[in-house]
Amino acid sequence: MKVAVTGSSGFVGSHVVDVLRERGFDVLGLDRVGRPDVRLNLCDAGASTLCEVDAVIHCAALADISRNWEHGQLYELWRDNMDALLATLRATPATARFVFTSTAAVLDGPRSPYVASKLSGEAWVRAFATRHGTTWPIVRLTSCVGPRYSHGHIVDFAKQWRTEGRIHARNSGEVRNPFCHVRDAAEALVEAATGSAVPVTHVADVAWGWRDTAEVMRDMVGHFEATHEERVEGWIGDPVGLRVPQDWECRYSVKEGVKAALKEHL
Repeated sequence: MKVAVTGSSGFVGSHVVDVLRERGFDVLGLDRVGRPDVRLNLCDAGASTLCEVDAVIHCAALADISRNWEHGQLYELWRDNMDALLATLRATPATARFVFTSTAAVLDGPRSPYVASKLSGEAWVRAFATRHGTTWPIVRLTSCVGPRYSHGHIVDFAKQWRTEGRIHARNSGEVRNPFCHVRDAAEALVEAATGSAVPVTHVADVAWGWRDTAEVMRDMVGHFEATHEERVEGWIGDPVGLRVPQDWECRYSVKEGVKAALKEHL
């Protein structure tokens, strides 16, 4: 079985590639940032590229919401999260299965441009699946942590600690959201591509917040000062107290994922 992975060198996509290869699948990596072990380095998936695949796992996206409302990033979001998706949907053969990586934050509505792009993306995936008379799976991830973690509060804290010896959070940390280990996310996506076609799968494990990350950091580096802003929401559009169904049985520890991420950045 041949599976194409868009965003194959990204945080989630690279773990999807690992799982597929461990299970003996033939992997076609599609990404504009190359890795030595990824055979293809493309930004736009052309029709001839995907004509021989059995499944497509679409992980490529601009996922950082910290600058979503800036004029330039709105256009980047459209290019990476909409144009690229439509190009890939058009190129995917009717005989292949398309798996869309979405976010559980859609359950809280389009509170940021990123989430709006995922809601729209889900609609486009369903429309193309209907055209082909099939069901294409949507996998909604909570915040993922683990090796190769590239943005978010864990990276921010590590940078702050390295330069200032302290950390500062953008919210009070009193309300936590569900997180998951990136390996659970990757395995759920691979199952969606190679197993039974469930219309929507939510991947959620334990509730986690920046205060939990700070505790893990203190165990690793010792005591430091932690300050915060007195508001519930962090970046504009952050979900707050999100309730997510636990459709996927998570097997990997969020705490260990946070440790692995911190080790790479501290």
